[in-house]
Amino acid sequence: MVQLNIKTYEKIEEILENYSLHKLMEEDENTPMNVEEAKAYYSKLGKRNKTKTPF
Repeated sequence: MVQLNIKTYEKIEEILENYSLHKLMEEDENTPMNVEEAKAYYSKLGKRNKTKTPF
């Protein structure tokens, strides 16, 4: 068993999420989002990460 402090865990989690998002965007480059879709997607990410969105 490995124990990590919370800051390290959060950094690893952020890196994995960013990598996953990058891969997803890379696969779906040919389908751009309109403004409303982008806002909805960004809002969903904010809720998952428990952060406020700028919209």
